[in-house]
Amino acid sequence: MLAPWYIQRLLILVLVSASAAVLGHSQITSKAHHYHSPGSLHVDSRTGGLNYQYELGGVTAEPQRGPHFILALRYNSLDTLDPHGLGIGWSFNLSRYDNTSQQLILSNSVKHRVEFIDGNPQLQYQKLKNIRIQYSSRPGMLFEITHKSGLIEYLNNRGWLTQQCNAYGECLDFSYDEQSGELTRISSRSNEVNRIEVSMHGGYRVVQADKVDGSHYETHLAVSQQKLSLIATPNAPNTGDIGFSYTHNKNRLINEIHLPDGSNYTVEYTELPVPTGGPVSYVPAVSRLFAYAGQGQPGEETLYCYV
Repeated sequence: MLAPWYIQRLLILVLVSASAAVLGHSQITSKAHHYHSPGSLHVDSRTGGLNYQYELGGVTAEPQRGPHFILALRYNSLDTLDPHGLGIGWSFNLSRYDNTSQQLILSNSVKHRVEFIDGNPQLQYQKLKNIRIQYSSRPGMLFEITHKSGLIEYLNNRGWLTQQCNAYGECLDFSYDEQSGELTRISSRSNEVNRIEVSMHGGYRVVQADKVDGSHYETHLAVSQQKLSLIATPNAPNTGDIGFSYTHNKNRLINEIHLPDGSNYTVEYTELPVPTGGPVSYVPAVSRLFAYAGQGQPGEETLYCYV
């Protein structure tokens, strides 16, 4: 695993005021019984980074053998890139390789530095031998990533995930816009009904997930000036819009999350100095997280101290 070079302090969580009825830090919930959100939020205790994830839909190649894949949005306040056109810090949970930094980012967010020994790729500082990387012999493919589970991922010459396959040769295919590199489809020749489409419509990035029973649901993503401001589900019952506000500095960090029932999170950050010689002098770390439940309920405030 790639060790974060900027970690230099112990994170201490101080709970200032709490109530059993307020929003939890690990799962965004609501006091309104009719509302459900597939989103989750937490602060990384190692880095002080704010992490958010929202599931968009699932797809499978073969119902019993898989592979199965759930497409999700992910936000990390320490990420300064916009790899999928979703906004700074946002990305889909797609394995990818960055040739400039020689960094492999897996779909579970684990990062590895790739080094080349005798011309062969290897994962630097790899402790658990649960994945293997090698050059792919397939035309147009760069790497073949084999997981302990038997799942095989193929990354093309641009570092994009193009296929996930099981041991029986049944695969999920990932398609992209050639110019922008944005995801356009996840599908399978083994299961043509179940697929995910991503397109632009009415100023939104629209993610449409088609189920095996013929039904489908949509998620609309409002992205402007490299900021994702809204997640909307217009045709899904018992859900609602989730809004995001950002700081006005160059980092564009999430400082508010608004839920449909009036509850919200507010986030404050501090700057932590990094070791001399690093590419930046400071990194942002969450210093305060306040969960406001609304409806007259008490809130919950958590302070994060770095010593």
